[in-house]
This record gives sequence, structure tokens and C-alpha cells, in this order.
Amino acid sequence: MRFLAALAVVLCHLWVEVALDGSGHVPAPAYFGGWVGVGFFFVLSGFVLAWSARPHDTVIGFWRRRLVKIYPNHLVTWAAALILALVVGQRATVERTVPSLFLLHGFWPDLDVVTSINVPSWSLSCELAFYLAFPLLHRAVARIRGRWLGWFVGAIAVAVVGAAVFAQTLLGLGTSMADLSMTEAQNWFTYAFPPVRTLDFLLGIVLARMVREERLPRLPLPAAVGGLAVGVVAQSALFPTVFAMVAPMVLPVAAVIVAGAWADVNDVRSPLSRPLAVKLGEVSFALYLVHFPVFHFGHVLLGQGGMAWPVRGIVVGTAMFVASLGLAWLLHHYVEQPAMRRWGRSTSASRRRSAPVDEG
Repeated sequence: MRFLAALAVVLCHLWVEVALDGSGHVPAPAYFGGWVGVGFFFVLSGFVLAWSARPHDTVIGFWRRRLVKIYPNHLVTWAAALILALVVGQRATVERTVPSLFLLHGFWPDLDVVTSINVPSWSLSCELAFYLAFPLLHRAVARIRGRWLGWFVGAIAVAVVGAAVFAQTLLGLGTSMADLSMTEAQNWFTYAFPPVRTLDFLLGIVLARMVREERLPRLPLPAAVGGLAVGVVAQSALFPTVFAMVAPMVLPVAAVIVAGAWADVNDVRSPLSRPLAVKLGEVSFALYLVHFPVFHFGHVLLGQGGMAWPVRGIVVGTAMFVASLGLAWLLHHYVEQPAMRRWGRSTSASRRRSAPVDEG
């Protein structure tokens, strides 16, 4: 599932960077897969961390493992993107480097800062905020009475819509975004601002408890995926852009994650549980961070503008994707895994010399 979500983001950025139709124009629907993929990661992160929470874990131990999981990959890809940017003559000011280095750029109400150096890393700014808040959020959700959990899910969904209403109503002034009917302020607040996106993460925590306590229906995975596909179509056709980025897809994404969890709990075999699919899931985080510099700087080196369609666009796009996947494998095996082996274990796990638990 993680690989498919990463793939949705990759294909979105491939279209945005390479303009696959050859026109140089990026229609709003080209962004939808990326928006859904990122939302999927946020909800899944809360779900997996709550599901795998260790009863006797310390807050410091948890924070250390999460930082080791994300920061080495981020540091390598950030440095590589910065070097490439300097090579091709792009500017690298303090505002565009320091916040992104320390994963604080999601808090800046300036998209030039949010998307600086390696664009997808803005979501790590949200993830870092999630990890810092997780011990408190997890304890708070554990105190909710079981019969109120369903109402709590509804309240989160309403809050997500409320954030879009706030942005649509009060943040309509300012710089408009090319190809998208919204302002930069609306995009930042609704899509990138960590406190707002914590709602997705919190939803995942609540869902994990509900699945564990069997408080949710056992929806078959194919039916949940079908519902998500219908939601994507509705998202692109029915909702203004500020609402379409997040709000319509929160519950369909949640349904797919819950259905996938039930499939695992019941040992239901599917293509997603095969070794290749699992391995692709393991390298998905590295792919998520690697692909954009490949697309962006590859496009710069090949010349800006849309690629000739269809032959050159397909060939170049495929080559960029294969290169990204290969670099992701290297990053996963030579940076992410060694870092997790060295620093990602609890003290007791280190004494037992056991492999680190991948918490998502």
C-alpha cells in the first residue's frame, strides 16, 4: 500500500515536472493522485504507529527511532538536491535552505519556502510534528470511551472540512497559483500546515484502536479500493480545489487502510502481501524522497517545457522513473537500513540483537 501511495505522488510529480501531454500546462486533475497519496501516508502513519506502540516504550526512545527513520534519508536527498540546484544556477538563500534542512518548512506560510530544495520533504515537516505529538495523542485516544470513537471519527472529518472552509473564506487574498483555482495561502493552510494535517494522523490513531477492539465493519479490500476510486473521480469533478485537496478523500482513504488491516489480521492473501509488493513498500519512503530531484533536474538538463508527446514523453518519463527506483533502492539499502540497525533499536532489542521494528 505504501508503494502505491508513493507511486501516486511520483506520477503526479512526473506530470507536473515533465508536462507529459507536451503542452506545458498542468491541469488540476493531474495533482489529485498526489494529494490522495500524501493523505494516505498521513493516515497510515498514525494507524501503524498506534498499532505497533510498545507499552513500556519511553517517549525519548520513540522519538529517537522516528528521527532515525526519516532524517538520514532526508539529509542525503536534501544535500544532493542542494548541490544540483547550485550546479544549475538556482538560488539557495537562508530561507530556502535552513527551514527545510531542519524540517520546519511546513510551518512557513510561503510556498517558496515550503517547496524549497527537495519539494516532497515538506511532508516530513508534518511527520516530524506528528511524531512529537504522538505520545500525547495516543494517550488521549486511549482515554476515549469506546462507544464514542465513531463520533470522534466524524468530528475529525468535520474538522478537516472546517479547515477548508476557513481557507476558502478567509485566505482568498494573495498570490494565485498557476493552473489551480486557489491562492498560495489557501494551499499552504489546507494542505501543508502541520497542525491542520495532524487531523489525518489523529484519524489513523483512532482507527487503529477501533480495529483492535473490532468496532469497525470488515469491509473487503476490493470494495474499499473501489470506493476510493469513486472518491477520486468525485473529487476532481465536484469540489472546488481548496476542498478537493484533502476533505473528500479522508474517509475513503481511512476505509482502504482499515480494510487492509482486516485483511492482514485475517491472513487474507492478496497481491499486496507477496514478497515483491512488500519489498516495494519497504523502499517506498526512499522513492518518495529521491524521485523529485531526478524529475526536476533531469528536466532542467533536458530543457524546460513539455516533452514531445507521446514517444519522447513516455521514454523520458519511464527512464526517470526507473532511475528513481534504482536510486531509492540504493538509498534504502545503504543509508536507511544501516541507520535503523545502528540507532533504531530499543535498548532491550539491542541486547537481544533483534532487527528493528519498522513502524511505518
